[in-house]
Amino acid sequence: MNRPHPKMPASQRAKQFLPFSALRGLDEALRKVEDSLEQKERPVLSEESREQLDEELSCIYKDYLSTRTELARLRHQETTASTESPTLPVVTVTYYDHGICRQLTGVLCKLNPSQRMLQVVKTKIAFEDLLEIHKGNSFS
Repeated sequence: MNRPHPKMPASQRAKQFLPFSALRGLDEALRKVEDSLEQKERPVLSEESREQLDEELSCIYKDYLSTRTELARLRHQETTASTESPTLPVVTVTYYDHGICRQLTGVLCKLNPSQRMLQVVKTKIAFEDLLEIHKGNSFS
């Protein structure tokens, strides 16, 4: 009833344990991605770039403050007027993050000059990590 199974030759058995790559080219693609994400030194901004960044931050800060003030005023009113509600500014930020230069576009939720920090959506960015900032259109 139970017939012994014939032994497999050693040459066949060895094939079972050879490495198998189900996704051809994956290793090479991953290596390319690793190379592109290789950590870089923090870029040093020129004096002119730093001044331009400071001017842009100051302009965005003024818009941010006026919008926050208007939103607070509207919250305290009993009746809401039919006028369009102000929205926080949308910015595109290029910043340095642990060896990688990243770019992020979103609503500027916080901007705190005393703490030298801003927050775009849920990402907090220190002023010293900022490389560029541009005001975009507001989300409705």
